[in-house]
Formats: sequence, C-alpha cells, structure tokens
Amino acid sequence: MGSGPLPPAPGRGTHLLWRIERRKARRVQDVLPDGSYLARIEANKHSKAAGTVKAPPALVRVIEYRVDGQADIVRLITSLTDHERYPAEELAVLYARRWEIELVFDEIKTHQRGRPVLRSQTPDGVRQEIYAHLIVHHATRDLLEEAARLHHSIAERTSFTRALHVVRRSVISPSGFSPLSPQAGPTPGTL
Repeated sequence: MGSGPLPPAPGRGTHLLWRIERRKARRVQDVLPDGSYLARIEANKHSKAAGTVKAPPALVRVIEYRVDGQADIVRLITSLTDHERYPAEELAVLYARRWEIELVFDEIKTHQRGRPVLRSQTPDGVRQEIYAHLIVHHATRDLLEEAARLHHSIAERTSFTRALHVVRRSVISPSGFSPLSPQAGPTPGTL
C-alpha cells in the first residue's frame, strides 16, 4: 500500500473523494496536465496513540480550486489517480453536488425536525414520518424558489430557516379566515 494509490473502500469497489486542510498532502510526486497533482499523504498521527501500527504514506491525487472567485482554496484528495478517466473539473463538480445533499440533510435534521429521533414506533409509521419531513422540506424549498423568482434573486442565497419560520407561523396562526366561522361555511339551503 505504501507505494500505490489508496485502495477502494474495503469490499465496496468504491473510491474516496474528500476535502482536506491546506497543509496536508504537500509531498508532490507529479503534476498532471489537468492541474491536479499526485502527492503522498501521511496516516493520521493519532493512530499511534490508539495502539495501531501507522500505515506508510499513501499516494493520492490532489485537486485544488476556488469557488466563485473566493479567496479560499478548496483542496480535495482522491484515490482516483487517473486524470484522463476522472478529470479534475468533473470531480470538483461532483464533490460540490454531494455537498448540496449534505446541506439538505442539515436543513431537515437540524432545523426542520427539531427532535433528535423520530416518534413513530412501527416501520410504516417511520416511513410516513420520513415522507412527511421530505414533503415539508420540498414545499418549503418550492416557496423559497418562488419568492426568489418574484424578487429576482437566487433561492440558494435565501435562508431556509427563515422560510421555515414563516411557514410555521402561517400554519400555526393563519390570518384571513377561520374554518369554524359562519362566513366560511356553506350558506344554508345551498347544498
């Protein structure tokens, strides 16, 4: 393992692509035509403390880029070392797309749900509760998209948490009418 690329995840046939700190993977072995480079990365220094044998340095491919002209450099490492089969730009786009789903999970788990666990006690109940959370999230995101369209802005730059608070307020205390008021019901004799 010391001289080759990181192996796929054990028994899964998958490779790794993740973000690392700037000071990691600095032992450059070769610069590739797409701007990425091969480097050696040391095993975690905490592995010694845990009583395990420290693995030799592994060969990884490093991809660096900036997002929307920001000053910070995003640095990814991957076990996909073939730059022709796996272009750096394509991997960076896939990483960004993967991060978007993490943001959705955060919106649902941290902001929308509000409880650490699901309340349902049966598999059907759990499925129903998860579907309900997904539907509420989708509806809230649709409202954000519509509001952004009306105000000529970008939905991704609006606050999901604020939108969720607006939705909750409008559901908890609807303004305009009450379904129990006489005006809301059918007029006698019109059925």
